Amino acid sequence: MKRFAVTLVFAFAVLTITASAQDNKIPAGSKVYIEPMGGFESYMAAALQQKNVPLVVVADKDKADFVIKGMAEEKKAGWAKIVFQGNTSPTGDASIQIVNVKSGVIAFAVSEHRRNSLHGQRSVAEYLAKKIGQKMKDDEKPQKK
Repeated sequence: MKRFAVTLVFAFAVLTITASAQDNKIPAGSKVYIEPMGGFESYMAAALQQKNVPLVVVADKDKADFVIKGMAEEKKAGWAKIVFQGNTSPTGDASIQIVNVKSGVIAFAVSEHRRNSLHGQRSVAEYLAKKIGQKMKDDEKPQKK
């Protein structure tokens, strides 16, 4: 009986560790909901599609496997920058987290700051989408032991 209990505890520990390791992976075809971020969510959805990131963007949070949340900001060039440098390009900042809805585990987090970005928030969203795609490809690779 004691041996059975020890085996059962060991099996549960292995299952828990394996499940935790899977919680931070983002499988291809996962459904993702993008929380409102002051209009940046539209850029993010478009960038995921443009960069061919294999995620399905859903409009209903209850149907999502993952949630993308964060913040984004765009600063227009000030008068001094325009007068002294002749540069009218905005600066874009964004920071996002991709959270596994079932476990609450943050599967991925990334931020970006783009100075003098010609397309502002669009450029930042495209960079973030590229990083998400890279993370998903890395998740698919077999783990070396």
